[in-house]
This record gives sequence, structure tokens and C-alpha cells, in this order.
Amino acid sequence: MNQAWLEHDGQTYWASGPEGLAPETAVSRLVQGIYEHYPEQARALVRNRIYLSGGKTPFCDGMIRVAAKRCTEIPDNECLGLTGRRAPACPTDSRELPSLLPARLADFSVPTLSLAEAFALCNQLEAEIPRHDSERYKADRPVAALVLDREGKLLGQGINSGSRNRTRHAEMEAIRDAWAKTGQRLPAGATLISTLKPCRMCAALAWWFCDNPAQLTVLYRDFDPGPHGRATILDVGTADRLRWATPEQHALEIQHQGFTTKA
Repeated sequence: MNQAWLEHDGQTYWASGPEGLAPETAVSRLVQGIYEHYPEQARALVRNRIYLSGGKTPFCDGMIRVAAKRCTEIPDNECLGLTGRRAPACPTDSRELPSLLPARLADFSVPTLSLAEAFALCNQLEAEIPRHDSERYKADRPVAALVLDREGKLLGQGINSGSRNRTRHAEMEAIRDAWAKTGQRLPAGATLISTLKPCRMCAALAWWFCDNPAQLTVLYRDFDPGPHGRATILDVGTADRLRWATPEQHALEIQHQGFTTKA
């Protein structure tokens, strides 16, 4: 099992990767946990270099670029040069960050929606997000997202709540909600719908945690001109796509603007 950790003021903050199939990694547990449990210190903590024992995923890379600063992979059999530590199995001067995944659901029902109904629901969820004038809630841009399977079954939904945790974007919450119901990756033929173009972190999660990117469709309403939304792994020809995709996946047209693109 891989681990991710950072050091700050003599403390080691660390997290382990999931034991089974789940839409998270050791890096995402660490970064999300820091924002969740240490909100006042989070910005200072994530400026430290994160170390990872084990392989980095597209999702790890996306989360680092959006919500942290830098990450270095350390082979399992090597010591950490700056501190002399190996990956901390459970050091006494450490704080372990637990998973923030929702609980698996045993009983649930899912409606089947047409694309038009899904677009309307996504707009409705966005409209119902409370608006705040205070500086604290500026990160809560009104964004809503849905996950549908091939038949139009509503597997997951989510809204942005970035003021509480910078990583809690709508698309990530929707994908995790779908996992809580199915325990599986996004199925072949799935559609991710969002009112805003997914950022590099959410795009990477959708790409990495789906059965087959060639059978994934992403529809968004509004373009995000910010630095994290302009060029993601879901966009053809970007650095993220060229780095993580196989040659056969380089030209995949996955993402489309406009709720009516494929209606």
C-alpha cells in the first residue's frame, strides 16, 4: 500500500492509499484531509513538498496542481533524503489523515433521466446553492454536476463547497457519490455533466476512475477561463493528455461545451 506524507514544523502529516477500488489515492487523502481537518493551517501545510511511496496517478497529479504545490515519488526501498525517513508506517510525531469518502450505500434507488431532464436538474442544483457575500465563501462558485450511466440512470450528483475544503468540487463529489452506490469505476458509456468545465483535478479523476476513457462523455455548460480549467486531460493536445494517455487515446474527443451538444 502506498503512502503520501509531508513535514511541517516537526510534524509529519501522512495518509495511506485505499485498500480496495475507490476514487482516491494516498495523495488525495493527504491533501483533502489537510483542508478538512486543518483549515486554518492548510495553505501553509500544502506548500510543503509532498512525498509519495508508490506510483503517481493522473488524479494525484491533478490534485497537486490544483490544491497543493509539488510532489516527489520515493521508491519503497529508499530513504527520504531530506529527513532520513522512510515512508512513515506510523511515526510517533505524526498525524494520519483518514479517508473522506462517503459511506457505501446498501439500499438506494436511482431515477432514469433524459439528457434534457439531467440538464434541468443540474441547473436546478446549481441555482439552489446558497450565495454568500463574505470573503470566506468566494470559493463556493455555484457549480453542480451529475453522473449518468449509459441508460441515463442518475448514479451521482454533487455541488461545489470549496470554501470548506478547496478540493470539494462538484464533479468530484458526483463521482464519489456514484462510487458510494455502485462500488465501481464510472461505467462504460457514462456521462459526466457539469455547469462549469471541469478543472485539471476533476478531469483527471474522471479520466482515471472510469472503465474506459474512450467511452466517457463529459458535457459542460460554461467554459472556465481560469488556469486550472483551460487545458486538462479531457482536452485533446494538452500536456496532461500527452503525459498520461496512451498513443491510441491522444485524439479521443471526450469533452464538449453546451448542454445540448449531444442531446
